Amino acid sequence: MKSNADVNTDDYLASMKKINAVWALPRITKKNLEGLTQMETDYLYEQVDYTYHSLEGRERKLFIRKIQPLLTGKSNKEAWEHNHSQITGAIEKLTGQTGVMPSHGALARETGLSRQTIVRHVKAGHSPDSCAGKDPFKKNVRELISRIYASALEGNIEAARLYLQVTGAMPVAPAAV
Repeated sequence: MKSNADVNTDDYLASMKKINAVWALPRITKKNLEGLTQMETDYLYEQVDYTYHSLEGRERKLFIRKIQPLLTGKSNKEAWEHNHSQITGAIEKLTGQTGVMPSHGALARETGLSRQTIVRHVKAGHSPDSCAGKDPFKKNVRELISRIYASALEGNIEAARLYLQVTGAMPVAPAAV
């Protein structure tokens, strides 16, 4: 007769085997979770969350493809907000270091996100006129623009130029190719 410890160990090993089988799939769908208990499903989602936040760049992009069917609207929103937060922090850091708005490439290197992701996020929160308060990134952009404006008032010519470009009062020179 098996002891309680043996039964618990067997249950644990069986659960880990099921979870590892799902984890090994090239793409995880909600249908793949049907054979899991609630505890196993919760554990798998914890691992998804941990893995997502530990990856950067291409590895994160590939992982998102793997788990895309599992993502709810809430998860997509959380990922978007996480990326916005990273980009905003990078903009503040790099602008503080250089006095100019960083390039998309510089933001990609700083955050580990793809250049395409940077472009989408910057476009979404770029215009100070569109800061409606619904999107936290737009609020951060407004704060960043205020800091740039304050720096311009202190005599920082690059900040003044950047402020005028961002607000549309001065045209942005085309990027050198």
